[in-house]
Amino acid sequence: MSIIAQQVEPSGVAGVSTGVLGAILGGGLLGAVIAAYRFAVNYRTTERGMRAQAARDKRLAQYEAGMWQGRCADLEYLLKRNGIPVPKLIPELQRLVDMSNSEDVPLPKWDDPTGLDERLQP
Repeated sequence: MSIIAQQVEPSGVAGVSTGVLGAILGGGLLGAVIAAYRFAVNYRTTERGMRAQAARDKRLAQYEAGMWQGRCADLEYLLKRNGIPVPKLIPELQRLVDMSNSEDVPLPKWDDPTGLDERLQP
């Protein structure tokens, strides 16, 4: 046998290295699939979480705006009741008020038979 033929012949070590290489490639492929799956799940969860947080923030902002509107209405009522002139609305706010006047707004239901809340009593 020639020297070249001895180098080309497969040896027992080549079978082991092929198995190791297959295991490494298989493990890498499995790891890539798991990483892709985790990325997709985390992305979806993150997007859902962001949407839920945005919805909570929107509801909180609407609630807070409603409280401020109620407070401003109470103060405006007290000013008018005591004969203090109420400043005119700025044009942007007046447009919003004019737009909301076209809709039917339900009247508040008062617990107090006089129609005045105890917070508004002088």
